[in-house]
Amino acid sequence: MHGIRTSKQRALMVAIRRVCCRLCFALCLVAMFVAAAAQSTLERAIAAHKAGKAIEAISLYQEALRESPKSFTAHYNLGLLLMSTGQLEGAISHLNSASAIEPLRPEPYLARANAYAELGDLDKAIQVLTNGETPNQKIPQYWLTRASIEAALGFLDRAKVSAQTAATVAATSPMILSEVGKFLTVVGDLTGAEDHIARARGLAPSNLDLLDAHVDLLIKLKRFQDALAVASAELEKDPRSARARIARNRAIQAASGVDAALSDANQWDANSPGSELLNVRKAELYLAANRNEDARRSLEEAIRKNANLPPARLLHGELMLAASQPEAALEDAIQVLKQLPRDPRPHNLAWRAFVALGAKSEAVAALRSWSILVPHDPTPLMPLASALLEAENYAMAAPLLERHIRLKPGDLEAYDKLGQAYMGSQNAEKGIEVLEKAIADGRKSADIFVRLALCYRQTGQHANVISTLRRMRTEYPADLRSWTLEAATHEGARQFKTAYEVYEDLSKSHPRNSAGLEGMARSLGLMGKPLEAAEVLKTLAAQFDDQKSAYLMAARNYAAAKQVALADQMFADLMRERPEDRDIWLMHAQFLAETERKPEAIRSFLACIPKWPDHEPTYRAAAVLHADAKEYSQACDVLLQASRAFHLSRDALAELEKYSKQANRLEDLDRELDRLILLSDVPQHTAMAYVETSQRRGQLQSALKVLQERTASTPKNAGIWVARSRCEALMGDGKAALQSLRSASEADPRSVEFARLLATAAETEGDFPLAAEAYARLADLVPHEPAYRLKQAAYLNESGKRTEAIAVLEVASHRFYNNKDILTLLKKLRGDAGGLI
Repeated sequence: MHGIRTSKQRALMVAIRRVCCRLCFALCLVAMFVAAAAQSTLERAIAAHKAGKAIEAISLYQEALRESPKSFTAHYNLGLLLMSTGQLEGAISHLNSASAIEPLRPEPYLARANAYAELGDLDKAIQVLTNGETPNQKIPQYWLTRASIEAALGFLDRAKVSAQTAATVAATSPMILSEVGKFLTVVGDLTGAEDHIARARGLAPSNLDLLDAHVDLLIKLKRFQDALAVASAELEKDPRSARARIARNRAIQAASGVDAALSDANQWDANSPGSELLNVRKAELYLAANRNEDARRSLEEAIRKNANLPPARLLHGELMLAASQPEAALEDAIQVLKQLPRDPRPHNLAWRAFVALGAKSEAVAALRSWSILVPHDPTPLMPLASALLEAENYAMAAPLLERHIRLKPGDLEAYDKLGQAYMGSQNAEKGIEVLEKAIADGRKSADIFVRLALCYRQTGQHANVISTLRRMRTEYPADLRSWTLEAATHEGARQFKTAYEVYEDLSKSHPRNSAGLEGMARSLGLMGKPLEAAEVLKTLAAQFDDQKSAYLMAARNYAAAKQVALADQMFADLMRERPEDRDIWLMHAQFLAETERKPEAIRSFLACIPKWPDHEPTYRAAAVLHADAKEYSQACDVLLQASRAFHLSRDALAELEKYSKQANRLEDLDRELDRLILLSDVPQHTAMAYVETSQRRGQLQSALKVLQERTASTPKNAGIWVARSRCEALMGDGKAALQSLRSASEADPRSVEFARLLATAAETEGDFPLAAEAYARLADLVPHEPAYRLKQAAYLNESGKRTEAIAVLEVASHRFYNNKDILTLLKKLRGDAGGLI
């Protein structure tokens, strides 16, 4: 009975099947859409990653992972990106996930080991490499990258074994043999490298990249004739090959010099195939011969033939850097990175361009990318560690320096910096251990001894500080720091007599250096012996021309010893012997004031004025003494006399205004400003003071008329334009004030101050096109400040110029590729414009 269905039951079953089919179809469609959306997001993330837009790429990778949590590519790429930005723990987490998704892929293991190496956890790095060995035994790229990381960890013999394993696993692959050769070149095994490159060429004789590598290696091995023979043999096979010609030319340069290479290059046919490469090579030769203009022309010709040729763009970037045009150099580096993302040369160029632009965080990111790309290359490690030390990121600098030392154990500067990193991270004991071993191994320098002494001092081991510095003194007697640091250590322990003896020894050992006498005087003062200190200071000032101020210090010590007469006699003798030495006269006057003899001090300062009528500090010192004695009218007279001799500084003019109020002589100040505003070279602060005093007098209208006449007669005096703008603003004419500020900025287009004033005023008045113009000028004047480009774009957008705003932000996003505000605004404007991010 159960097997027989009624017609209603059959109809119901058919309906259920239809619903299920439709539901399955709908679910399939949803899955397809989700996968497509995830793929789209991942593609956008990869594009942003390739363009160097780190923050945007990280956000998109995270979005792609929310849509597709099992995406190997998203996890792996995000891990690499987080490594390049220094977020190592997050990188390791995503690389772990990538390995879990595809355990047979070698890349996540290698990247994770590199991340642990950067964190300084060498045991963990080796453990990860070992874990990755089983699934990757037959993959040569695994062994190659493992060799790179093992070299970075200092296991050079093990690294060479891994590299040889890669060559064995892929014995018939010219590409792998070539990579092994490159690796051995970097780690210094040139003979082994040449052997592998030669084997690779035997397998792929027509591969010109291998020809270049072979010739370069033979040149490094000083086998110039062999290099010439290899290149010539290739050229005989294909006489029209530009690459073979260039390889032969490099061998000629190595064997016979630049002139011979240039002579060979001048015989090349300008219209032959690959002529743009020949132009690049000629440019290199011209640069080596210091013929920069010829180099520039040859390079321009190469770029005209092929604008995206990597060697041409790299060399062009070098020329731009040398010509102080880092923005252009950075653009070259970015273009090459798009074509050759795994080539360290564009990373190198980008780093130096960012440094020249003052973009420190971007420079660090470029160095990180470079060091991750080639872990066994020490070249980027020292500048990267130095940048981290400068930013006081000692914990991250230390493992980089440790790696650098493993790769270049003879680099003594690295030991000093490593000691600095340990000190900064409050781990001076580790610094002592490393530096003591370096010295014991014969890796010594004055800097290393000093750093070791500082590590001892940080840990309170004063006896070791002294013994280290005394040993340094015997080995590096020309370095004064062994004396000065020892003396400072004694002073810190309040052992002033011992410090004096060290300084005395320094003075005898280095009589041409003033540090010994300076220290002796200071130690005598600390011992409570001012009279003896004064005599040493007199000797110091007499022997060293740049220590003239020691006479005043000697006088103060005489006064402290209640021997003022000795100080007076010293100055009397000096003024008689050096009647034209203004510094002596002024020190005497200052000493009189310090010893409460102000009338004599005033007379002394006033006596200096006829001798040196253009020296403002003399007038101001006399005025201050008058004011201290409540002689405000006399203080005014002194500064008014100065104002008639030269333009007063901003501070001196403020003092004159203060004393004029106290003496009830504002009319005299007003008359002086009325006179000064008519001078063609009146300074801005004086013109502004004229406006303020005109406001006080209720004469802004007449002041504006005067300023209009002055700007008409001296339109290049930007300060008068600023004063006129201030006057117009006080009268309530904002638009006129804005135009005057624009004229000020045009009169002095290199002034950051005037451009900033114009930008602020344009914002206040709501003149968005002018604000955009002002911020564009500010961005050109201060290229390392991203906020100006951001505001320029914002005001372009407010002015209805969205396309121009997007163009500005796109350029800025390359220059400041980690700036979240720029990326956010760019995303918003592109979204508003209906485009894809």
